Amino acid sequence: MTNEHPYREEDFDLYALGVLEGDEISGIDSHIATCSACAKKLADARGRIALLSLTAPPQEPSIAVRQRLLDQIREERAATRESPAPRAERAPVRWWNLAWGSAALALVVFTIFLWVANDRLRHQLEDQQASAKQQMAMMERARAIAALLSSPQTVTVNLAPKAPVATEPGRVLYNERQGALIYAGTLPQLAADKSYELWVIPQTGNPIPAGVFSPKPDGDADVVLPKIPAGVSAKAFAVTVEPLGGKDQPTGPLAQVGAGI
Repeated sequence: MTNEHPYREEDFDLYALGVLEGDEISGIDSHIATCSACAKKLADARGRIALLSLTAPPQEPSIAVRQRLLDQIREERAATRESPAPRAERAPVRWWNLAWGSAALALVVFTIFLWVANDRLRHQLEDQQASAKQQMAMMERARAIAALLSSPQTVTVNLAPKAPVATEPGRVLYNERQGALIYAGTLPQLAADKSYELWVIPQTGNPIPAGVFSPKPDGDADVVLPKIPAGVSAKAFAVTVEPLGGKDQPTGPLAQVGAGI
């Protein structure tokens, strides 16, 4: 007995959480029908549980969970209608069950609304973050190009065309210290199963792949800032025709070639 009531404070929290069973549930149900003080304690407990549920990270409710919740609400309402209790005693119970059934349904709708709003905000934030990353990448690329073009260590190498593949020259801007390179040239179109590939040919060692590319419809082609190691002293630069997607080492005919400085 606590404060002249047969239930402990924590019993109402357990009831609101749905962990009580059988006689424990029916005992509290029958008691709150005639005890406004305990009914208020149960209402407070349900309010606390509802607030706790809103502080949890939003999760998308599955169809099965939503269906079980709606089924439970229907069963509780049906059980209230079918209760064998005398009419005079049933009225308060029906009133509380109806009130809490409506509150539970409102809570479900409100929780789903919050989840939808939270999910929309999360997608907007992700889009903004992706846009910011893209802008940062573009700025870094622009800085690298400016550094390459303005550096006194950047050299220009003209690539002579090699018949029968190409008849127009190309050009390479290369900075050994930065490991930065830009290629521009004019090349004929290739078959669908072929690609052009740019190579940095070092003083010693194997050629270094510096980008697989295809020319635009007008023949213009470029490779801008490919991923190549810094500090490579280039003996020459070359463009070859390779299978679609390129190769680790040159295998096809030369299209353009020029000696390094």
